[in-house]
Amino acid sequence: MTSAVLAKRRNRLNFIQMRAFTAVARLGSISAAAVELGVSKPAIAMQIKSLEEALCARLFHRKGHSLEISEVGQRFLEPAMLMAAVLDRIDALTAETTGKKGGVLRVGACAPFVLMPLMAAFSKRYPEIGTHIEIANSQVLVGRVRDHELDIGIATAKKPFDDFFCVHLASQTVRLVVARTDPLSERMSISIEELADMPVILREVGSMTRQIAEDALAEQGLELNSRFVFGSREAVKEAIANGLGAGLVLDKEIGRDPALTSLEITGADLSAREYLFCHKDLATLGTAGAFIDIASENSDLPVAPLD
Repeated sequence: MTSAVLAKRRNRLNFIQMRAFTAVARLGSISAAAVELGVSKPAIAMQIKSLEEALCARLFHRKGHSLEISEVGQRFLEPAMLMAAVLDRIDALTAETTGKKGGVLRVGACAPFVLMPLMAAFSKRYPEIGTHIEIANSQVLVGRVRDHELDIGIATAKKPFDDFFCVHLASQTVRLVVARTDPLSERMSISIEELADMPVILREVGSMTRQIAEDALAEQGLELNSRFVFGSREAVKEAIANGLGAGLVLDKEIGRDPALTSLEITGADLSAREYLFCHKDLATLGTAGAFIDIASENSDLPVAPLD
């Protein structure tokens, strides 16, 4: 095939194809991509076919009832995501001048206490932008943002996430939570050595709350003694309230349950931060950029540079 023909084919690449391709890659289905983008299945299939013809390569392979991205598709995915984000940004800029707003923001968070005030401000400014919200632990969220399955993550960490644009939103500390009927509820604090000697209720591996506590004890040659392990913060708090023992929870996530109280853990650094993070290339684009603007306006904390 001549270089002139190849150049002509590449000139046929467009933003609509990028949006269709990234949706199918993320959802694994033409039908699901069509629903998300609000178009017909034949329209999505046509965009994928024209993109494959322009690239002279297959972007997907069928695997059962779903589509699996090919090796070529994997290499093409990141630049395609950037092009789709540019289109989202163009839509957002157009919305500012026409009064019409749209698009979908995919955001994940460890806990709702930081996310919901931001969502309230974002929804007030952009009422017609849809949102897909996922609650998961920090490890899961980092992976989903890295794989472009989420636009933005809000997660707990000791320091900013490597290779991401980050905004420091809040600071927290791990505390020992007990039922008000527990004898420990009469105390204000507990030492790190005492914590190591008692069985506690923990989150699953991948939870930053658990990781912070394990690291703090390990620095002093100690280990956590787990009594029960639960896959959510709510389950941990319910277990504590029902008398199953004491557990570890970040202070701003304890909530207002009258059945619970908390103690400071002394003798170790159990502090953490809540970071908003996303791919650096997407930080000023589309719905992600609009959300980051809201986050920056509603935080007194500094924004990490894009460098």
